[in-house]
Amino acid sequence: IILYSPLLSRTIPAEPPVFLGRDQEIEKSLNILTSQTDPQAHLAVLGPGGMGKTSFALTLLHHSTIKDHFKQHVYFVPCESANSCDQLLFHITSVLGIKKQDGEDILTSMDTFLRTGPKLLVVLDNFETPYDQKGSNQNIVDVLGRISSVPQVSLIVTMRGIIAPSGISHVKTIKLGSLDPEASKQAFLTISQETAAQGALEEFLEEVDHIPLAVMLIANLAKLDSVESLLQEWREKKTILLADGADRLNNIEVSIDLSLKAKAVQDAPDALPLLALISYLPDGIMMAQETLEEKTPHMKARNQALRALRQVALIQEHEGCINVLSPVRHYICKQHPLGQNHRQAIEMYYTALISKYEEDHQTAVNDVLLTETANITFIIQNNCNSGHATLEILTAGYDMSLFLLQNRPTTYLLDMITNSGQQTASTDFTAKCQYLSGQMLLVQSDYAEAALKIQEALQCNQSLGNKQGVAQCLKSIGDILYFEGNHSDAKDKLKDAMVQFQQIGDRLGAAQCLRSIGGSLYIENNYSDAKDRLEDAMGQFQQIGNRLGAAQCLQRIGDILYMEDNYRDAKDKLEDALVQLQQIGNRRGAAQCLHSISNILCMENNYSDAKDKLKDAMVQFQQIGNRLGAAQCLQSIGRILHMENNYNQLKDAVGQFQQIGDRLGAAQCLYRLGRILHLEGSNQEAKEKLEEAWSLYQHMGLSHLQGAVTCHQLLKNVVVIDNEQSASVLA
Repeated sequence: IILYSPLLSRTIPAEPPVFLGRDQEIEKSLNILTSQTDPQAHLAVLGPGGMGKTSFALTLLHHSTIKDHFKQHVYFVPCESANSCDQLLFHITSVLGIKKQDGEDILTSMDTFLRTGPKLLVVLDNFETPYDQKGSNQNIVDVLGRISSVPQVSLIVTMRGIIAPSGISHVKTIKLGSLDPEASKQAFLTISQETAAQGALEEFLEEVDHIPLAVMLIANLAKLDSVESLLQEWREKKTILLADGADRLNNIEVSIDLSLKAKAVQDAPDALPLLALISYLPDGIMMAQETLEEKTPHMKARNQALRALRQVALIQEHEGCINVLSPVRHYICKQHPLGQNHRQAIEMYYTALISKYEEDHQTAVNDVLLTETANITFIIQNNCNSGHATLEILTAGYDMSLFLLQNRPTTYLLDMITNSGQQTASTDFTAKCQYLSGQMLLVQSDYAEAALKIQEALQCNQSLGNKQGVAQCLKSIGDILYFEGNHSDAKDKLKDAMVQFQQIGDRLGAAQCLRSIGGSLYIENNYSDAKDRLEDAMGQFQQIGNRLGAAQCLQRIGDILYMEDNYRDAKDKLEDALVQLQQIGNRRGAAQCLHSISNILCMENNYSDAKDKLKDAMVQFQQIGNRLGAAQCLQSIGRILHMENNYNQLKDAVGQFQQIGDRLGAAQCLYRLGRILHLEGSNQEAKEKLEEAWSLYQHMGLSHLQGAVTCHQLLKNVVVIDNEQSASVLA
């Protein structure tokens, strides 16, 4: 009955507290999803708005049959605010914990993750939002096709309508209609906790066609007023709407309108404007009081309004945010659009928020921008689509893209503001957008397209006589050549850019070039020259007060000292870098330092402290959604446990790898367990572990051939010894 509008989270939302009348559909869905004859099952849950499609999917995810079949590998991806293919991919990869790997685009990384992982179930909820977007439907279909073609992936797609989306082959459909009268009545009584006069409740539920959302809203209203008076008001309101040929969807609108007419809402003058604002923003608003005040300067009775909306269950609260059910949002936006003064206020709030972002410093603003990305994108998109985007909005779009470069790289906003600002923006602004687009594409490993954008920006900056812009483009070209493996030409470009930065007095740009040159020399194993360049760059970063650049140089110097077997100095450098990165708030760099320090502790045979560092690093990687970093930490812990012959903890590590779907980590731990058991003479148990490891290596194919060969060779040796021992006993 109760629908949800969750934020992006790896943890699936709670099971609906009230869910009745769908036993047949649930049983049919369970049979489809757990079929032995058709192991790859896909399900489309269809129907009008308000039928409880999200609740249906959540009930399935929490069902014991699904838990037994898919274990912990079930994911719930809300798509309500995914207004483009880029945003849909971000939602999917965020919930599943997929990170773009070096040298890959995000689609390839997603495909690798899905194909090398365990059997899993993914729900794409409210899929109509991305699917119905103009101009991006084919891209959405392609993404859906990629996911559904992976043998071990089963999909549940919930969306409005009666036709399943294109792109999924062999999809089965579940069409949700109204509840049966008894289930509708039981749901009403469970939610309202109120009794009603004989016949009045049955009449009322019949008049609202037993639609789940209508039942839920009316049940909440019945906490404040009698069923009889509500029924009378319904009949008066419904008559007017039926004169306009209202259909079933309008019955839900009548339910919402009744909630708006509740005394608590009527007594709160700002309730409707606040609901309009929450409905206007795809991800709603944050619950923090100061944020609410900043977003609603014209709503003086905002707190009273919030209490009223809570009372009649028109809003949902989840993980610090306030949102509305999807049908409510659509109805409010159509019937009670946000007023111009409130729209201008929210635009001013977001443009001011974006302007506070500092590229080289971690501040509280960064976290807020990350949470508000969908809302900010929506605001900028609306202005650009109107054809009247101001320079302030275009600048906000650029600054937001600068932030996204470090967090969720996409050219979506840049493409939008570039097209919209052709008549408004200066040539210099256009060049900046082209350059940033190139940087985005570089981070996404699309080197060819990145080079084209940077070349366009270079030509534009040359025509403007913008020496700093030219130097930045040359540095980026050097970075592209570096990532393409052309280190010699890369260093030439970086040196050229560094000279130009120095000529115009841009010390930061020159230091960044020097750091890149040092990184290139490090990759070439030229540790001496690399260290010299990095130490020089670090000194320059320190002189200009760029703490992040200095800490990153110090971190790389520590890595070089480790490669040179100078463990004491390496640890000193890395611990110093760790402290600096923690102070700045760069959790990724801090986690990398912890992992590097653990390697040194292992070389010193200090396994206990090494494990502590790795566990700390793993937690930090998990907090920032870096699945690869966390898995690498767990693999390192497995190697230490093997060296310690720590059988019990190694078994626990196998379980952890299986839980996160890391086949390689599980295979390596099982191999180590088998090796320990073999050395202890327990060859029968060793064989079992090695057979499990060998099976996992076979599923991974040629990507980990060396590990497979080593495992198979030990397995053969163990089998021979075990057979010989068995023969000896029989003799």
